[in-house]
Amino acid sequence: MSVSQTQTVFAYGGGGGGGGGGGGGSGGNSPSSYNPYGLVVGDDMLFMSHSAWNHIKVYDLDSILLDTFGDFGIKDGFLIDPYGMAIHENMLYVADTGNYRIQVFTTTGEFMFSFGKKGVGDGQFQKPYDIAIEQNMIFVTDPKNKRIQVFDLDGNFISKFSPSHDNLRYPSEITVSEDRIFLTDTKKAGIFVYDLDGNPITEFNSKGDGEKAESSNDLLTYGNHLLVVDGENNRIQVFDFEGNYIQMFGAFIPQNPNVPVLKNEAPHSIAYSNNMFYVGHTGSFNVKTYDAYGTNSIPTWVKNNAGWWADGDISDSAFIDGIEYLIREEIIMVPMTKPHSEEESSIPEWVKNNAGWWADGQIPDSAFIDGIEYLVKSGIIQVA
Repeated sequence: MSVSQTQTVFAYGGGGGGGGGGGGGSGGNSPSSYNPYGLVVGDDMLFMSHSAWNHIKVYDLDSILLDTFGDFGIKDGFLIDPYGMAIHENMLYVADTGNYRIQVFTTTGEFMFSFGKKGVGDGQFQKPYDIAIEQNMIFVTDPKNKRIQVFDLDGNFISKFSPSHDNLRYPSEITVSEDRIFLTDTKKAGIFVYDLDGNPITEFNSKGDGEKAESSNDLLTYGNHLLVVDGENNRIQVFDFEGNYIQMFGAFIPQNPNVPVLKNEAPHSIAYSNNMFYVGHTGSFNVKTYDAYGTNSIPTWVKNNAGWWADGDISDSAFIDGIEYLIREEIIMVPMTKPHSEEESSIPEWVKNNAGWWADGQIPDSAFIDGIEYLVKSGIIQVA
């Protein structure tokens, strides 16, 4: 895996406020002294939850503000201290922390339904904090109740687990990938890993380069990698699922190492879409993008192979050898996928066309990677 920064996508502003009891103040677009919390990308839109202003801002990926929805209040569609978010099948799930519930909207901001209320019983919350969705299940952390609850996509309670008997006591950030739950704790440094039934698998915890800080602002899984946003040390760290350090990248490195990184310059949240990582920064009001594939590190021989293969000069197996090299050396990071039950035996012509165009510089790496992901999904290339 090789990550490289591309650009600052946009600066985002504050806005509005006021109101109460289910309605109130209007949104604004000028920067203001508040920090966003959540950041998710879906349907070619970027969603930010703003806990201080009790709303969600929606941008397109070219930095244009499209919409603001929510406002301070307790009625359906209104929010108090919204925190974590997740997107699944064109639906936006929002942890409406101050109202002790999860609210569900369309990606156009239309309220659909909510679930949960204040309490300690099944399906109830004291502080719904972060959300992850995997295998049609919603996982919600609740540090005040010291537990994680699991719901179906309609908000029906399925199960819960309270890891307070382990080192994890106040679960906060969460991300889920296939059969593993990754968690952080508001009081204790570390990444805590569980299976989907809440049984502990492992944990890792440290503080230096490639190591864990006192707290984490956000987590993201991509492929078989875990990305940890370490705002305290101004970096995003990348680990494998066993906790082995791979690399780090960040947004601001001071020229003078004796000058501390300002908190408002540090990364706070992260999302992924279309081969790009989006990293939100508090205080400085911007989102920066990073190329997930690190185009400069792809060896020339691999690109040459792609062109020769497209021209029929080398075999399919020789071409696949180059792609497997990129995946094995983590130069590109292809999401783990479950192969289709009926594996295809030959590579489609459009993938070969893509390879030739990519070798000639006619299409970007991202378009070429689309073909590689297809080969993985169809079982032609295996990703362990």
